Amino acid sequence: MSSSSPGFSELFRRVVSEYPVDQIGTGISDHETRADIEKRIPSKIRQILDNENLIVKASAGKGRWTSIPWIAILDQRKTNNIQEGIYVVYLFEPQEDRVSLTLNQGVTELKNDLGTREARRHLEETARSVRTEFDPTGFSAGHLEFPHASSRNNLYGPGTIFYKRYELGEILDDEQIVQDLRTIVDTYREYVSNDAPPNDEPEPESYDGISAATEAIRSKLKQSGHENWLSSHLTRSILSQWTAALRGFGPNTQPTVEEIFVFDQIETLFEQVESELEDLWSELGTGSVGDLSATETLFVVLVRDLQSKLELTVNMNHVKFLNLRGNEFDFEEEGKDDTEEPVRDDAEEIPIREYFENQREEITVWRFTSHGDDYPTIYQHGAIQFTDSQKDDFDKIDRGDIVIFYVTQDTKNDALSSPGKGLIGCGIVSDKRTKNESWWWNEFHKNADYRNIVEFDELYVTGDISEVDLDTSIDEKSNRTIKDEIAAIKRDRIPHETLKERSQDFRGSDFPVVSVLVDLHVEKTENKELVEWILEELSTRVTKIEPDRDRDEIDELPDEESPNRADEIASQLLSTGQIIFHGPPGTGKTHTAQKFSRWWLNERLEQPTEEQLRIVTFHPSFNYEDFLEGLTAKQDETGTVTYDIEDGIFKRICRDAERAYRDADDPSEADPYILIIDEINRGNLAKIFGETITQLERNKRLGADEEVTVELAHSGDEFGIPPNLYVIGTMNTADRSIALVDAALRRRFSFFSFPPNYDVFTEEYDFGSIEVDEIVDDSPGFKQLLNNSIAALQVINANILDSGELGKGKRIGHSYLLGLHSAKDVRDAWYYNILPLLEEYYFEELGRLQASVFETEDCDLFDVENRRTADFDIETLDAELERLLKRTDHPYSLPT
Repeated sequence: MSSSSPGFSELFRRVVSEYPVDQIGTGISDHETRADIEKRIPSKIRQILDNENLIVKASAGKGRWTSIPWIAILDQRKTNNIQEGIYVVYLFEPQEDRVSLTLNQGVTELKNDLGTREARRHLEETARSVRTEFDPTGFSAGHLEFPHASSRNNLYGPGTIFYKRYELGEILDDEQIVQDLRTIVDTYREYVSNDAPPNDEPEPESYDGISAATEAIRSKLKQSGHENWLSSHLTRSILSQWTAALRGFGPNTQPTVEEIFVFDQIETLFEQVESELEDLWSELGTGSVGDLSATETLFVVLVRDLQSKLELTVNMNHVKFLNLRGNEFDFEEEGKDDTEEPVRDDAEEIPIREYFENQREEITVWRFTSHGDDYPTIYQHGAIQFTDSQKDDFDKIDRGDIVIFYVTQDTKNDALSSPGKGLIGCGIVSDKRTKNESWWWNEFHKNADYRNIVEFDELYVTGDISEVDLDTSIDEKSNRTIKDEIAAIKRDRIPHETLKERSQDFRGSDFPVVSVLVDLHVEKTENKELVEWILEELSTRVTKIEPDRDRDEIDELPDEESPNRADEIASQLLSTGQIIFHGPPGTGKTHTAQKFSRWWLNERLEQPTEEQLRIVTFHPSFNYEDFLEGLTAKQDETGTVTYDIEDGIFKRICRDAERAYRDADDPSEADPYILIIDEINRGNLAKIFGETITQLERNKRLGADEEVTVELAHSGDEFGIPPNLYVIGTMNTADRSIALVDAALRRRFSFFSFPPNYDVFTEEYDFGSIEVDEIVDDSPGFKQLLNNSIAALQVINANILDSGELGKGKRIGHSYLLGLHSAKDVRDAWYYNILPLLEEYYFEELGRLQASVFETEDCDLFDVENRRTADFDIETLDAELERLLKRTDHPYSLPT
């Protein structure tokens, strides 16, 4: 005896508790919870709702397991896909052990069209508008957080209109789940029906004959937007057969007997309805397309419309209709190859076509346009390029998106010509990052800066790639070589003229090539059909490139030994997110910050990159525009000056860290990024950080309970600080006391003291050996002078503390006596570093300096009369240090 099928409650629990969270982002496979999401639960929903207008769609991921599987209920009168419009949707969060039933909004189209900030505003306005009209029982109104949403779906929150959440331990029984579903669906249907005209006539209990019934029912169907149920089911059967026969049909195709029968059906139907089409054409005032008449155009459009409504792969078009009407077909011979064009011997079957078909509801397909001499570099590095002024385009692209490559006839190098334009390949986005190196020709020669790059693990490219040198920088290639490589790259392109013609067939308009980046909007049937044709066409022309990214040469962050107090520093940094190393000059603050950062990143990651560690130095003229964003004047090749908003270093590293945070399967383990701010106290911190000061706190970071985002002053971009960004500042207390640091910043940083450390000398030097010059010469040797210097440094710092004038922040750091290899090095450290610093402290009052620091009225290291440091030699320095050590009462110790 078979057991009864599980109910909603059991299915929900199973999805939330047994979903393969460890496989999120990897290739999707058969799994019990996938069947629950995509088959069992949708089937139950359809049985309960049983409404012709409502369709149910579901996905656990197309190609890869998604972090938020979903089941959506859509009213076809408003939308038939989750990328736009309003619909009811179950959003499962297996990593949070919960599922939310929501009335939500499609976000993909808005985000692509408007950008994140404007899309968020639009979603919130729509949500507020709907909430003023409805109040479903048991549902809350407001913004939901989805911590594991991908960067494309992080607008689920503001798109939420109403919601009800079920936690794993609180999932209700089937009866309550069904009641909640009916409640929110009824609200949704009422919202959709509000646009329909009111019907004040009473509902009839019976009709006076079939004619009256036909008239009344047709009127109701028309008013409510319903279609004839029987007609749609019959049409589905016929249109499915037509669509299958038309797929792949083109000029010189030899169809099968079955396909010829279908083509005869289509022709016969057209001839039967041609007079009615003429009347409809006259009424609508429509035009024609290409070689089609107005009535033929109308027929093709109506068939395509039916195909679209039935969610069939639309492929009735201008060319196919003319072909099937104008051909006298021969029967297909068994085994005969009906391929339109010969496949290249070296062409490879690309998986992108299947990937597109599986992923198209969750990805965007872009057309990227660049110059001919850009593509040798694009192929070499497996990346496309964006300037800071093109940052909006760069931000829109997401991992997993498909990019189709278009090449122009122009070049950046005026000495080159590049005839021919068209499509030359495609790829799937693997990563996005910023770079600091020069790669492209005009980065070397015309001061361009393509800081933002989009990377591909595999590229599928036309042309003869064997003629392109993928190992040599374009800056090292001659113009003749570059010209030959461009010609090889373009050799087997899809020509612009062919592309234009096909675009007219499918879309009724030219293929877009003007902007650098264009969303091809594959959610629209005609665009999807065009992209399918492009990928099909490319599949007979391309070869695969796997870029060899040598991270060791480009941006691999070198390994590092742990510095002193590394664990203590790491604990403070993780606790607050930002820390300041403070202390006197020469105590190794900047050195330790860099050494710690390299060690810590290598401890946490298998292979960190240099992009994850960046350094900036503050100074009095450093400002908000340098740190966050500002207007920058640029002159192009024609001399025209334009003003662009350029991102500062903090905004750039925050954006990169945020991408890593959004893309991480577990946000708490997102790849860390570190910004070192050297001399942090020399800038006006309140002005530099601006409105982002509050966001530095851990509980105000992105994804935190009290997340704060701000609208930046110049661009209006929405900005937040991700939790995986860490800031290390260094502060010289000789310049400024901690007490003088802006109070708002002081509250948000931990402070880590760096006093002079005399123990490091034992680690740095071998004091057990004797120098040869100390045996054969009476002059002081390196080790003797170094010993006296280290001891004198301790005495000098003790005197600085005792003087009451300077304080501990103006002691002399140990690093001035590190890295020395000879007695001359020691003399130079005193002459060029230590003594000038002391002179600065005492405002060149050398008498007071000698008395307070050297405990004497007469020191041969200073020329008091001329108010400067004397030109002393090694012997004089050693003698004066010996004198200081003999007369002082302060204790000191010598390294062992």
